[in-house]
Amino acid sequence: MNKETKFDIQVRKLDEKVLLVQFPQIIDEALLNFIIGLKAAIDEQLKDIPHQVFNTYAEICVHYLNKPRSFNEELDRLKRTIERYQAEQSDQDHLARTSKFRIPVCYEQGFARDIQFVASHNVISKEEVVRIHQQPIYRVYFIGFLPGFPYLGGMSKKISTPRKKQARKRVQKGDVGIAGDQTGLYPVRSPGGWQIIGNSPIDLIDFKENDDVLLKAGDLVEFYPISREEHRAILYQEKKINLKENV
Repeated sequence: MNKETKFDIQVRKLDEKVLLVQFPQIIDEALLNFIIGLKAAIDEQLKDIPHQVFNTYAEICVHYLNKPRSFNEELDRLKRTIERYQAEQSDQDHLARTSKFRIPVCYEQGFARDIQFVASHNVISKEEVVRIHQQPIYRVYFIGFLPGFPYLGGMSKKISTPRKKQARKRVQKGDVGIAGDQTGLYPVRSPGGWQIIGNSPIDLIDFKENDDVLLKAGDLVEFYPISREEHRAILYQEKKINLKENV
């Protein structure tokens, strides 16, 4: 994407503390790059005001921790920030700041409760599901649902599978799942409706360091297969691995 690329953008008030920036409802890498850059510009503009900024595939949510004295002024300021970013900044500046992670996944029996369903749904073998899942280099579009849960774009439609009609009461920490054209990892044990095809022994949240999350919007993720024995060794820190690569 270059500086001339334009998106249809709508800005509206969601409630007394929240403004919502809405884009076309698509999953698109060029749009993600634009959102990452604009999100950084909004953060910079509001650096002296207590706030939080979140994004999804096609939205940026600006949450003011204190109710603004004039929401119309904040709305106008946000619109000016968007116009200025569109005119002056390129998302390519922000792509350089992303990181790439190689994440180990065990796809073996006991870790892949739904891999047979995914295979049957797509009329392929379980081995093909694993091969196809680990081929792409995924992009983190946003973190949501749970703290640290990455929504990854770029998965092949050859293994696209609907989420479960009824969510499980318990999905294990590290479970790797598929829902539609998306894949992601559960950072903690929780209820969940994604089709589980493997498990990773890594920590997506560092509870010792202010609950810092490993992955951020824009990062790159590549999965690689490991054995049950390697999974155990990494989980119990008997085997050290490097997750982060230079890009």
